[in-house]
Amino acid sequence: MEHIPSHYTAKHPRLGDLTAAEWFMLAEMHYRHHLHQKRRLDEYLQLQHSDIM
Repeated sequence: MEHIPSHYTAKHPRLGDLTAAEWFMLAEMHYRHHLHQKRRLDEYLQLQHSDIM
């Protein structure tokens, strides 16, 4: 991405103009957030299942 000029941006609906590097950082952070949600949901479902047994 170093070869992409930093003045090339794409608009994010809430965050405004982002560079390619910023988009990749945002995507990685967003992905980690969803993994965290999935782990919490998996733990919750395991607890619910163990309460039934």
